[in-house]
Amino acid sequence: MTHKNLMFPDLVSRLNAPRREIYEERAGVREFDAALPRAYAECAALLDVAVMDSLAFTGVTLLKVQQGPVTRFVLVADDRGGPRPLTAAVRDLRTAVLWVGGVAELVPCESVQALG
Repeated sequence: MTHKNLMFPDLVSRLNAPRREIYEERAGVREFDAALPRAYAECAALLDVAVMDSLAFTGVTLLKVQQGPVTRFVLVADDRGGPRPLTAAVRDLRTAVLWVGGVAELVPCESVQALG
């Protein structure tokens, strides 16, 4: 189901393929099976995706990687076109992950040092 008149095209465009499929399915069920107006169906479907996955609109996916006894958490940019130039400040998580090549491992640390 592809709508030409989305209420929130920017948010929908941020969804990766699996999340977009969930969004479209839930919006379609609400619109056609529950007879909700399209706008209400789309809003409810976006809320479903946000509740299921808090990173849905950030442009990154959090992966849990188990390697034997070691568990690692990795952030992967949904659109890895290579590193992007770092501007004065990293404004969002997706830009930060793209800045380091599109994949970033989360590791515990005792102290944090700000970049720049």
